[in-house]
Amino acid sequence: MFTYDGQSYDVKVTKVKRSFAKLSTDKSGRLQSGEMFIDLIGVFYNYSISVNCELGKEAEYDRFWEDISAPKPFVSVSFPYNQTELNFDAYVTTGDQDLIRILKNPKTVLGKLTRNIWGPTTLNFTAKKPQRRPL
Repeated sequence: MFTYDGQSYDVKVTKVKRSFAKLSTDKSGRLQSGEMFIDLIGVFYNYSISVNCELGKEAEYDRFWEDISAPKPFVSVSFPYNQTELNFDAYVTTGDQDLIRILKNPKTVLGKLTRNIWGPTTLNFTAKKPQRRPL
């Protein structure tokens, strides 16, 4: 459903939301006549997704979290767009998830004493540059 720096992840995407933002310069504003003047830079398409961890795929979910939270200024992403897909450079503006439960095991299983159960991860991607510009 989406790629991140050319990689797909074996995680369950439960929600994809897209939005657009029209950015204008600081020259935009009301004229003395009251008419609005907009010096449009372009239109940015941004995305928000929710991802769940599936039982038994915790290691893949952890890998996904480490990759998306890495200190990289921009990454290449691909998302559904209309009846095709949109590829662009973006940055992850925010990501969050809730800790649902900590399972403590008195017997060591594969060297692990605990297992953290995380809720859905919600991520917001903002485009690096406008995907559409005025003619």
